Amino acid sequence: MPIKSFIKLFYIAMLLLVSISVVQAKSSNTAPFGLSSLQGTYAYYNKGEDVVSLGVWTFDGKGGATLKFKFSRPNTRNGRFVVFVLGTGRYDVDAIGQGVVTLKFKVEDKKEKDTLHKGVKFYFVITKTSDAAGATYPKLAIEVESFMSEAGFNNQAISPIWVRTSDYVGQ
Repeated sequence: MPIKSFIKLFYIAMLLLVSISVVQAKSSNTAPFGLSSLQGTYAYYNKGEDVVSLGVWTFDGKGGATLKFKFSRPNTRNGRFVVFVLGTGRYDVDAIGQGVVTLKFKVEDKKEKDTLHKGVKFYFVITKTSDAAGATYPKLAIEVESFMSEAGFNNQAISPIWVRTSDYVGQ
């Protein structure tokens, strides 16, 4: 067999071997992160310039998300105004622990309904995972840092931290 044919055959065999390895890695569910990295409930807290919000995320581990929160902001009479909000939507997590949650909000106070965004995105990165015994994949997020795609009241950035609080999944 001529040397050029041998080299071509060698490269084809190596390419085939690498392709099979990639397919096996994807099918064996060994990606460090995925949808099930977010599951259960997470405390949500954000403090802006003159607005504070707190609440609870619930992730189902399959791409469904709910955020129940309240925020306090100044009102026109030099006091504070509290608004209750429910956000529901979908999320995705890539293999390196970054993702996005897309929510639609339902507001319990009609005065504030026009000032809240009907749909927003929270971009996030998983910053801390469970150190449970044994390597399980995907990893379970216990702390997440994020920012919202839209500015909040007074045009401040909204960049909450989420901390896992339980395994509760559901309403």
